[in-house]
Amino acid sequence: MTNSERCKRRMSDNSSCAICGHNMETTAHSLRDCPSIRVIWQSVVLVCLEDVFYLVPIDSWLVGNLWNVKDVMFRGVCWEIMFIVLVWKIWTSRNQFIFCNASHSVADIVPSSLAWAKIISKISIVNQTTVHVRWCWPLDGWYKLNTDGGVNQMAGAAVGGRWIRDSMGRWITGFSRNIGCCLVLMVELWAVYDGLGVSWEADIRRLVVESNSQAVVDLLKSATRRDSITLVDDSKPAISTMTGGRAVCGARCQFCGCCHGQIRQGSTSGHSFISTASCFG
Repeated sequence: MTNSERCKRRMSDNSSCAICGHNMETTAHSLRDCPSIRVIWQSVVLVCLEDVFYLVPIDSWLVGNLWNVKDVMFRGVCWEIMFIVLVWKIWTSRNQFIFCNASHSVADIVPSSLAWAKIISKISIVNQTTVHVRWCWPLDGWYKLNTDGGVNQMAGAAVGGRWIRDSMGRWITGFSRNIGCCLVLMVELWAVYDGLGVSWEADIRRLVVESNSQAVVDLLKSATRRDSITLVDDSKPAISTMTGGRAVCGARCQFCGCCHGQIRQGSTSGHSFISTASCFG
């Protein structure tokens, strides 16, 4: 948390930058505009980005460097990877200086960040695999809940979609929620949570839950409460009580056009929750 933000929350009466003494340490100042930090960026910023790099608001600065410079490289690594590692190193160096009395040396930030970026790039390449996914019918008498969620990085809007089909693959119902601003993981968890609620109200007790988020699958399958997330704690009992706990979570999912349309509808609607016509009768 920057000093200006700490002052807003009455956690401090000093909003100045501890490194350069500027009277207002904002996020933009601590990550980009502080003279000691600007030296770092001037040594790495690409020529194609110089015109706007120091002029845009901090939100646009972060998003632009992460999403709008695809295929741009810096010393053999993708710029977006190098950029986010540099941001992380700059922020941690600042925190160590303020809270741990460590020396503020910027000399090793660029080479250290480049080394980390190369490691991350290698991991990303090694772990990339092609998985062919198709939707599979549940067993006779069972229903399948598929969920998906997404976040518009530019607008900050999060939307989750869920749809239920029977053992013949017939569409039962679909619904979407405009959640607002939150992380992708929370969007995926909301999708599962809402889907379980609708299924329970429709008296569906034999339900297979499939999410395209492996993190959500792992959280719902975990036996412990390592991650204290209310949505997880509320979803687990619903899954376990359906037909003696036979409902399962899987990471496979196929999304048809109507499902994507459901999510698009939620993202453009002013309503927080939208449901399509149901076949429950």
